[in-house]
Amino acid sequence: MNQRTRDSLVLLATTGLASAVLTLVVPFKTDFTEFTVGFVFGVALVVYFVFYEGHRNPAKIAAFVCVCTAAFPLSESVAYRLVEIFHVNASMGSARLDIPMPVFFGAGLIGALPVLAAGMFLFGPRNMSWASLGRVLLWSIGGGFLGVLGGGADGILTHGTYNKMPLLFIIWQPGAALLLGLLLIRDRETLAVPSTVGSTDQPTKVQANRGILLVAGAFFACVLGFLGHLVFRTVQSQRMIARRDAADAAAYKRFLAEAPPIVGVPRLEPLPLEQAVIAREIGGFYPWLPMSSSSGQLSAIQPPNVAYSIGYTTMKDPPIQSLQRIVAVTVTQLPNGEWARYRIKYPEYPGTNPAINSPQSLTKVTKFGQAIVQDTSMRYPNGGGTLCFHWSSGNFAISVCYESPEIDEEFLREYLEKYPSSL
Repeated sequence: MNQRTRDSLVLLATTGLASAVLTLVVPFKTDFTEFTVGFVFGVALVVYFVFYEGHRNPAKIAAFVCVCTAAFPLSESVAYRLVEIFHVNASMGSARLDIPMPVFFGAGLIGALPVLAAGMFLFGPRNMSWASLGRVLLWSIGGGFLGVLGGGADGILTHGTYNKMPLLFIIWQPGAALLLGLLLIRDRETLAVPSTVGSTDQPTKVQANRGILLVAGAFFACVLGFLGHLVFRTVQSQRMIARRDAADAAAYKRFLAEAPPIVGVPRLEPLPLEQAVIAREIGGFYPWLPMSSSSGQLSAIQPPNVAYSIGYTTMKDPPIQSLQRIVAVTVTQLPNGEWARYRIKYPEYPGTNPAINSPQSLTKVTKFGQAIVQDTSMRYPNGGGTLCFHWSSGNFAISVCYESPEIDEEFLREYLEKYPSSL
């Protein structure tokens, strides 16, 4: 191995290490992490090819950077699929993940394959052969072993939690750059066209293999198409988030603007707990853990209130381990009817995000001849989750929430008789 070859390999490994360090220390925007890791790696290698090997074709340079940019999210996607096959050994009582090594091997191999292939197609000898493609596939296995080495090192460093994986980048990126350099050197030496000594003829123009060109075209179309899909998906996601944030901000502004006056509200006279809720059996379900809590004025949108709550279960005085709450009822006493109606209009009040209840999840329905609000924001399409009904009655806000798929309307009838709806 001559000095120039050694220098090129050292430079490639160094650029790979520099890209890894840059990726770890620069606070890139989180939303675009899947693009920045491969992009920085690709740019670092392009600096080597431009300034050391003299490649100046802008199209080739751009194509190589794009392929490297796509390589990281592609390897991430493969890792997620492999986790479904080689399950992570995790438990609720431990932060350890113990990611299986086949996950790192598969991700490292798939990450290396497009990088090595793009390097060969764009910067390798023009007369590359089918054997060259075979070597790309074979040497990509080295990327898999780099992934295992980096993942194993991070597992030891983090005691199996993998909360951060710096060693994976520091090992894989210089190693992959070195693999690319060795592969290019091997193919250039193997496919070098010898010239006849003393010949005065012009050097023979090397013809590219048409089959190889078709494979290269298909390769770049697939990888760049994958990258384009990721970019489109990310842009659409960011636009959706921006629209949602704007809608949330508008909803919260409206929530604040519609708050009733808090100055001069009457003093609350709390009710006895047994008077505020129905502390007896309803529809074959038994009352459980009635309680009350009161709070003074907390802010301009949180007036003094008293909350009375009770649950209903399938057993009388059930042990905690056998508890199955079917219905939960909350009766909130507020300063006046205006505040009670405001509370029903924003059921998540006094939470911080009233926009969580979309118009689709809050609908007015009629039960036993009275208007109440049905809230499906916490109900799943399969019937699981919680279905709530809200209404105001004078200065009281009532919520009856069903925590099972079955809806026993006897609870609504009983509480509507006790607290007739004023909606």
